Amino acid sequence: MKLTIALTLSMAMGASAFAPSMTTKTSTSLNAEVMSRFDRLKKNYKGPKVLISAEGIDFSYEDFEKAVAETSYSFNRND
Repeated sequence: MKLTIALTLSMAMGASAFAPSMTTKTSTSLNAEVMSRFDRLKKNYKGPKVLISAEGIDFSYEDFEKAVAETSYSFNRND
């Protein structure tokens, strides 16, 4: 029984009858968007969103490079 159904589907629809659908978003007849599980979770995520601005900082990359060059690093114990 299962074999006959599989043969009928394969003849009628070809290989696409058994292949999973690769689309993540589809549209229904009501124009409601159906999203994948990942897209739905991403949309509803309320976690931290940190916005970083460089305005108001008086320390530049050149200053940092100079501070690193002036520092001596010693990884010996008891020094």
